[in-house]
Amino acid sequence: MCDESHSEFGWKCAQSSGPLARLGLLSSSTLYNLASRLSHEFDIPLVEELDNSRIKRPLVLSEGSDYREILPVIDDLDYQSLEFVFFNDYAEVPMPY
Repeated sequence: MCDESHSEFGWKCAQSSGPLARLGLLSSSTLYNLASRLSHEFDIPLVEELDNSRIKRPLVLSEGSDYREILPVIDDLDYQSLEFVFFNDYAEVPMPY
């Protein structure tokens, strides 16, 4: 959020456009079929189907080894909180996530 504290320097924050989606599903290609079925069953949009990348709470489906495919997508999102659902007890995702 912008608090306008830097406006004295002659610049301002870019405002995000478009509505903020409440929840969106994100997965790697290996779990896309599951994400698609959950999206249809529970009426939760897939991240790539949204017109913008503003999502209040992305729900990331991962098996752990797919983080290199998922992290660049997460980095492009504007979100308030991020949740992972791992399908592997030994999943390791590098921080800061």
